[in-house]
Amino acid sequence: MIFGDFKYQKSVKKLTATNLNELKNALDFISQNRGNGYFVGYLLYEARLAFLDEKFQSQTPFLYFEQFLERKKYSLEPLKEHAFYPKIHSSLDQKTYFKQFKAVKECLKNGDTYQVNLTMDLFLDTKAKLKRIFKEVAHNQNTPFKAFIENEFRSILSFSPELFFELEFLDTALKIITKPMKGTIARSNSPLTDEKNRLFLQNDDKNRSENVMIVDLLRNDLSRLALKNSVKVNQLFEIISLPSVHQMISEIEAKLPLKTSLFEIFKALFPCGSVTGCPKIKTMQIIESLEKRPRGVYCGAIGMVEEKKALFSVPIRTLEKRACEDFLHLGVGSGVTYKSKAPKEYEESFLKSFFVVPKVEFEIVETMKIIKKDQKLEINNKNAHKERLMNSARYFNFKYDENLLDFELEKEGVLRVLLNKKGKLIKEYKTLEPLKSLEIRLSEAPIDKHNDFLYHKTTYAPFYQNARALIKKGVIFDEIFYNQDLELTEGARSNLVLEIHNRLLTPYFSSGALNGTGVVGLLKKGLVGHAPLTLQDLQRAAKIYCINALYGLVEVKIK
Repeated sequence: MIFGDFKYQKSVKKLTATNLNELKNALDFISQNRGNGYFVGYLLYEARLAFLDEKFQSQTPFLYFEQFLERKKYSLEPLKEHAFYPKIHSSLDQKTYFKQFKAVKECLKNGDTYQVNLTMDLFLDTKAKLKRIFKEVAHNQNTPFKAFIENEFRSILSFSPELFFELEFLDTALKIITKPMKGTIARSNSPLTDEKNRLFLQNDDKNRSENVMIVDLLRNDLSRLALKNSVKVNQLFEIISLPSVHQMISEIEAKLPLKTSLFEIFKALFPCGSVTGCPKIKTMQIIESLEKRPRGVYCGAIGMVEEKKALFSVPIRTLEKRACEDFLHLGVGSGVTYKSKAPKEYEESFLKSFFVVPKVEFEIVETMKIIKKDQKLEINNKNAHKERLMNSARYFNFKYDENLLDFELEKEGVLRVLLNKKGKLIKEYKTLEPLKSLEIRLSEAPIDKHNDFLYHKTTYAPFYQNARALIKKGVIFDEIFYNQDLELTEGARSNLVLEIHNRLLTPYFSSGALNGTGVVGLLKKGLVGHAPLTLQDLQRAAKIYCINALYGLVEVKIK
């Protein structure tokens, strides 16, 4: 388990809670035993229901902590290449969001609330493994409250920069600091524009009013516990710059009586006002009536308790994979006030998801053969190429035109098109070169089948770089790859087809192979079948073929 700058080891106890009594017992146990190691875990946003209703009973734990005896410094390993690039789609469309936004505005107009943190769920599809995802995202979002937690109920990958509260156990009192975040604007690659954005955020009335509302709410929450005259605001409207956004934060401090328990602190403060709105209880009721979904760990709390200190984050910028689901949840949202505009708030919500996307520039590629048919130039297998190109554009959220391949062709041969994220299509014409080699070789090392880039043809393919250099020199026709399960996958420029027992077989695409237009055509006609193929199958095959869009089905030999 990872939290902040430490990896926690030697787990000796697990604590869970599904109702108020179990919640109190768990937090009291942590308070009483904080000198015996480290307690690391989380509260889901739904834990709020137990604080509001002592009869509330959850089907699955809304609190989970583990007690560890040891911890060691955690440092990120160097990142050689990217494997994580998820497909992101929303749980609700813009029309539904605008409808919810309108309902919030009506509540604001009626004076039921002054600010509502309206959120939505984004779903992320990926082939990448959770540990790999955490490693990659942490390289860009190495926040002080990063967390990696796995248990039988859910897996959590948090990159939150927001402090919920920090607690110091002093000799005569408890010192508590909270730093709510409210106010966001995008970063820019241009230093001039970036500074302009930062200054705008710092001086914007709308963002300042949102921030000060939450500061007042937290001051009020703390005053219920704090020693007289000890609540103070140390910092208002400070701007911190994260890799993808600028954020406005403020800092509130208070002193609490020495005997104040963790349970009492959470009962007074949870959930953090920055992710609800104010007044808190009424606003949470409005949120529940509109969102109609569990937020999960998003907007809850993740943290660590030790002998002298407790530290909890507000889990924003947090990925969650729930048991029995094969996709990741990413909650995003924004604070809606009377001055808010629906399109801008919708845009701000999506802006907060950009932190998961790797900072790597690439284009989607399609390499096609141009033939002459009835004295007219045409792209061979055009519809298959177009479909694959558009599927990848949708996956990576690249702009594209539905008629992107409907243009006048210049000459026979090879056409390579590159589509960038803004929807610009670049065309490159080449002569189809005669084959220099009919030999293949087996890769010396396996590839990771859990790499999202393997399943799309792009200019980002470091895993095939060396092989393609040999192909370009004419040393080999192709290099055949295999994955960590020792299953054959594909070549660097072609799909693999083996003749075994008079049947033509190709690896499953899920093994780590691109859905090449040539092999897909043979599969649709029933001329080739899918099978899990091993390294031994390559040796025992009666014939070995490689197939791509330019050369078709080519019989090859192992070098």
